[in-house]
Amino acid sequence: MSGGTVPGAAAVLDAVAAAVQGWYGPGAALEPGGVRRRAWSCHLTPTVTAAGRAVELIVKVPLWEGAPDLQAALAAGPQPGTRAEFETLQAIEAMVAAAGDPGLTVVHPVAYLPAVNAVVTERLPSVPLKAVRGGRARAAGLALGRWLRRFHDEIGGAAEAPFDPAVMDADLGDIAARGRRIGGAAAAAAAALGPAASALAGAPARRAVTHGDLGPSNILVTAGGAVAVIDPNLVEAPVGADAAKLAAALRTPRTRLMAGLPRGSGLHPVEAAVLEGYGRAPDAVYRFLRRVAVMRRWLEVEESASGVRAAALGGARRVFEAETA
Repeated sequence: MSGGTVPGAAAVLDAVAAAVQGWYGPGAALEPGGVRRRAWSCHLTPTVTAAGRAVELIVKVPLWEGAPDLQAALAAGPQPGTRAEFETLQAIEAMVAAAGDPGLTVVHPVAYLPAVNAVVTERLPSVPLKAVRGGRARAAGLALGRWLRRFHDEIGGAAEAPFDPAVMDADLGDIAARGRRIGGAAAAAAAALGPAASALAGAPARRAVTHGDLGPSNILVTAGGAVAVIDPNLVEAPVGADAAKLAAALRTPRTRLMAGLPRGSGLHPVEAAVLEGYGRAPDAVYRFLRRVAVMRRWLEVEESASGVRAAALGGARRVFEAETA
């Protein structure tokens, strides 16, 4: 079966084609579809035809620093983290089914294929959260908050634990070092996070296995307004880290960064809805985690800014200075 021009894609498609009749019954057949490279994964989008219907699939093969392209990822063989991601998607499906919440839905997990280290899911007709506006965005935020609370409690094993700044030492050390390489306001803002963490020692907090990559593109909203969450990274952290990462993306979109327009004080409306749905008011630990998430975003912009006009980068810095103050 043809895999297009991406080296390694044919092997992935062949593995999927060999399995589809086991998933969808005798006579099921596969049409190749496209191949798309994302930051840390390669996605193939074939379609299965079976019993008079067509099912669009998403076949995700993770990439990482040691395997930056599809061929290298396939050569590395099956990865425990990829299997864990699939098992988490199965757990999420069971969690949402048990919740009986009409505001929640799932991307159906089909299989994990160890031969090509791929997670196979069915495509959910939907748009990413960033494409939703107004009242629909608030409703999606409330539903996402309910989803997060269930995920942290039922899958992540959340438990109350005083905030321990030592668990963030390595992360904050890396942020500070990257800030020093950039210099200026970024260095000062990065260096300030260590003392801020120390000042929160012993503050009430919850820890869990969190989603770990809760950006707007990983939150899907159907035409009926139901919310699904994809691509869990499974990172142990204070539970507020998930909403904080989302808030950093919401508060620093590209248009505002380039124009130098800080959002102003207070919570982003969707961020506020997520916290309301979660049932936990923003506290000092959450606000600190949001500063950390915004600082990471600032560093990413600075480190990839070679093609950004000086004026636009200056505008972005004004936004980040306001967000990390």
